Amino acid sequence: MTSLLNASSTDNIILIVDSKKRYSGTPTNFIYRINNDITRVRNITVVQLSLPFSYWVINSTNNTLILNNGANTATMPPGTYNLTNFQIVLKNALNAAGINLGFNVLYDLSTGLITISNTSATFTINSTTSQPGSTFAPLLGFASDATGTSVTSQNALNISGPRFLYVTSRKLCKYFVSQKPRYANNTFNNAIGIILPNVAFGGFITEFTPLEVTINDNQGGASYSTLTDIDFTLYDEFDNIVNLNGMDWWLVLKFEQS
Repeated sequence: MTSLLNASSTDNIILIVDSKKRYSGTPTNFIYRINNDITRVRNITVVQLSLPFSYWVINSTNNTLILNNGANTATMPPGTYNLTNFQIVLKNALNAAGINLGFNVLYDLSTGLITISNTSATFTINSTTSQPGSTFAPLLGFASDATGTSVTSQNALNISGPRFLYVTSRKLCKYFVSQKPRYANNTFNNAIGIILPNVAFGGFITEFTPLEVTINDNQGGASYSTLTDIDFTLYDEFDNIVNLNGMDWWLVLKFEQS
C-alpha cells in the first residue's frame, strides 16, 4: 500500500510492504509490486519493521555434526531449544550416530562450555576446519577437532541464534555501490537494514538499524528514479536466507523525492 504526498519541492512517500501481499516468491525472498509507480526518488530509508522470531536457531544449514573423521554423523532435529531440552536432544542424536549408546552431554553454567563424554568409546568431534560439513560444531563451540572419551568445547555454546539479520534489495541498491556495506575483500552486499533479534522465540522483532540508500546520478540513478516493483531478501549473519516457517513480516519504507 502506498501513501502519496503532493508538494512542489520535496515529497516523502511511505510504502508499507507486507510479505503476505507479495507478487511472487516466499515470505523471505520475494518481489513486491507497487500499485502506483514511485517517481523522482532520491533517498530510500527503512523506518519501521516487524519480524516474527519464528525461525529455528538450529536448522538444515547448521544441524550436522561429523564424528570420527566422517565415519559417523549426528543430526540435530531442527528447532529452537532451551538449555535443558538441548542437552537431552543432543545426547539422543549422538547415541543415534552409530558409535554406541553411551553418550552424555553436560553444559557448564559458569563457563558456557559443553562437555561430551562416552562411557566406553573414544571418539572425535570434527570441526569445520577438518570437515566443512560439520556445521553444528561451531554452535557447540568446537573450533578445532577434539578426541577422547570426554571432550570439552574450546568456545562457548551458542544456541541463542544469529546476532543479527539483514534485509537486502538488489533493485534498490543496483546503482548505489557507494552506499553499500563493504566487506573486507571489497565486495558489497545489498543491505538496506540490519535487524537485531532482541526478543525470545515466539516474539516479534522490531529493533533495527536502517541503512539509507541515496541515488547517485553518476551511477545511473537518474534513469532509475521510477520504481514499479522491489525485491526483498532476508538473511541471517551467515548469509543464509531465513526461513520464518510459514509466517509473514512487514516493513515500512520512506522514499524522498526530488
